[in-house]
Amino acid sequence: MNERKNKQLYFLAGAVLGGLSTYYLTTPQGKKLRQNIANKTNEVANTVTEKHLRQQIR
Repeated sequence: MNERKNKQLYFLAGAVLGGLSTYYLTTPQGKKLRQNIANKTNEVANTVTEKHLRQQIR
């Protein structure tokens, strides 16, 4: 019985996460979120690259 409840809970959690993912990936808010993530990722990558290049110069 306990195993069955666990499976139901995992199924429900997966359905909720899938619904939220779909909402954010297919709406204008999702597009903005993806763009923000891409911008921040590029900023971090540039910072890491700059620090790495500075270390090589020393």
